[in-house]
Amino acid sequence: MKIFREAQVRSAFVLCLCLTLVAGSLGLLGGTVSAAVSFLSAFIISLIYFSLTVKRIKEIERLSEKIDGILFRNEKMEMKEYREGELSVLASEIYKMTVRLREQADALQQDKEDLSELIADISHQLKTPLTSMGLISSIAASDNTTKEKRKELLNSQTLLIERMQWLISSLLKLSAIDAGTVKFSKEKISARELINKACEPFMISMDIKGQYLKIICDDETLEADLKWTAEAVGNVIKNCTEHTPDGGKVTVKAAENPLYTELIVSDTGSGISKKDLPHVFERFYKGENASSQSAGIGLSLARTITVSQGGTLTAANSKNGGAEFVFRFYRSVI
Repeated sequence: MKIFREAQVRSAFVLCLCLTLVAGSLGLLGGTVSAAVSFLSAFIISLIYFSLTVKRIKEIERLSEKIDGILFRNEKMEMKEYREGELSVLASEIYKMTVRLREQADALQQDKEDLSELIADISHQLKTPLTSMGLISSIAASDNTTKEKRKELLNSQTLLIERMQWLISSLLKLSAIDAGTVKFSKEKISARELINKACEPFMISMDIKGQYLKIICDDETLEADLKWTAEAVGNVIKNCTEHTPDGGKVTVKAAENPLYTELIVSDTGSGISKKDLPHVFERFYKGENASSQSAGIGLSLARTITVSQGGTLTAANSKNGGAEFVFRFYRSVI
C-alpha cells in the first residue's frame, strides 16, 4: 500500500503489532480467556492508534497538496476544511503566510506598474524640451539666422535647460523621499525665516510681472526641517505666481495655536477648477489652466515633503477668488 511508504506509518504499524503480541503473550499467563481479552484489547487500541496515525498522515499530505496549489496554481486555502487541533494551527499559520506572500506579490506588481508609469511620464516630460532644443539648435546653425535671432534662440534654450534641471532635481528629490533615504530634521524654526527663504527665488520674476507679495507673520514658530519645508512652500508660491496675472498679489500668512502652526498661501488668480481640485497634488497632473511650462510635479513634491514630516497640505478656492493652499505643521508636544 502507498501509505506504508511513510516511515511514521511503518513505525506505528510495527509498534501496534508488537504491543498486540506482547499483550496476548502476557495474557496467556492468566489462562485462555485472559489471553483472548488482552489480545483483543491490545488489538483494538493498536488499531485505533494506527488509524489515527494514518488519518493524520493523509491530512498532512492533503495540506501539502494545498500548499502546492497555492504556490504554483494560484489556488486559495479554505480554513473551514480544518478543525481544531495541531493541523488546524499549522494550516492557520500557513494561511497567514500565504496571505502575506500574496500581499507582497501584489505590492511588488504595483511597484512595477508605478515604476513603468513613472518612467513613461519622465520620458514624456523630457522629450518635449529636448525636441525643442533640437529644433532651436538646427535653426541657430542655419546660415540664414541673424545674430539677433540666435541670441533669442539661445535665451530660449537656456530656459529649457533650466526647466529640465528643475524637473530632474525635483524627480530625484521625490525618488529619495519615496525610497525613505531622506532624513527630515525636527527643529523649532521661525515661520518668518521659512517664508523669506521660500519666497527668495521668485522675488525677481514677481517684480518683473509687477506682482505684489504680502507676508503676514509675527513671531510664529513651527517644528520642521527648514531646508525641505522651504522647498515645499516655495513650490506652492511658484504655482501661485504662475497663475496670478501681472499686477496681481500673492499672500503668505502664518498663524498658530496650541495644536499646530498654519501657513496659508493664496493668490488673486482665476482659482482652481472643480474638475482639477481633487487632482492638483497628483504627480504629473496638469490642470486645464496649466501653463505650457508646467511639469505637474511641484505641488506633488510640496505635499510629499509636508506629509513626510507629519503635516498636511490642502488646496481650495478662496472666498474672494483665487487659489488657497493651507499647510499645517503639528506640534510634537502639546
